Amino acid sequence: MAIIRRGSFGGYTLTGIDAKAFAQQIQQAKPNERAKDALTKGRKRLKEMKHIQEQIVLNRKN
Repeated sequence: MAIIRRGSFGGYTLTGIDAKAFAQQIQQAKPNERAKDALTKGRKRLKEMKHIQEQIVLNRKN
């Protein structure tokens, strides 16, 4: 098994055990709880900011 990735800024090649481990990690990885919490908080903050922005726009119109 070989995984080859090429891009504008370089690339990498994984073969053998490294390729198998990488493929398994991609398929079976479990989400990090801290990352999930950060995403939830970020989405909440974004919603709050959009609400504040809407209020500012409405106030400017009046």
